[in-house]
Amino acid sequence: MALTIPDETLDDLRKASGDALIDIACRLFDADRIGKREATRLTGFSRVEFEGELTKRGLPWIHLDWDETYAKEFERIAQEPRVPHGDEHHQET
Repeated sequence: MALTIPDETLDDLRKASGDALIDIACRLFDADRIGKREATRLTGFSRVEFEGELTKRGLPWIHLDWDETYAKEFERIAQEPRVPHGDEHHQET
């Protein structure tokens, strides 16, 4: 779903209260409604400045889908050749 905010509305928000626009951008980013690129554009900040605002609000800089990430990793591991665990790999001194 696309979120369209007219430039005129953004300009009004920036003039009225920059903090409100920053809060909106941070919350939309945190809710995965917009990406970091869109959030930085919305605020007029650099990526580093926006990440600083996320930090001030106790919000994460990145979002990972852990279920998808782990599923891919488990699939990769399952496809790796298995190494035998017999005694031939252990040498006693």
